[in-house]
Amino acid sequence: DITMEIWLPNQNKIWNEATKLGHVIGVGKSLEDNWQSTFVVPTYMIEENPGLKSVTDIAAHKDLWKEPDSGGKAVLIGCIAGWSCRRVNEEQIVSYGLEDSVELRDPGSQAGLFASLEGAYKKKEPWLGYLWGPTKIANELDLTLLEEPAPEGCSDPGEGCGFPPAEVLIAVNNELIEDAPGVIAFLRAWDWNG
Repeated sequence: DITMEIWLPNQNKIWNEATKLGHVIGVGKSLEDNWQSTFVVPTYMIEENPGLKSVTDIAAHKDLWKEPDSGGKAVLIGCIAGWSCRRVNEEQIVSYGLEDSVELRDPGSQAGLFASLEGAYKKKEPWLGYLWGPTKIANELDLTLLEEPAPEGCSDPGEGCGFPPAEVLIAVNNELIEDAPGVIAFLRAWDWNG
């Protein structure tokens, strides 16, 4: 009856369809608006490589992230397969002209993604990947989002722009409005910042 995290614009298509059909309704925000990015690096990498600022700099610095089995390409630890951001990761690599420079790898799970970043960070090793806020790891580590074209005027990040800020909604089954007004009042008062 309740889901605490509908991430827009990531889930716009299914959200718009479900609300149009009257199956669900938003009752407030689960989290404050947050960032998402396909291209995040530890800040120590920026300090060590001053020419690394933007997604357009990845090809020139690809050797930083290459691995023995990556065919000379930089390894980007991407969004988890099955999440809508995975499609965006794949499309951004193409739209930024990085298909010859970047290999997208699936971390297998959120825990795998975080472990990959944390392991590299502890050893001060290079890391390139997808991340979002708020997460515990993003709050604890000093990370830099590589510059991407602004999302304004871009209908989808896969077309070659950064993610817009994410709006994270609380969604409920419409029937819950009548069946549990106390729960709805509680959810409408929900406030949880990063």
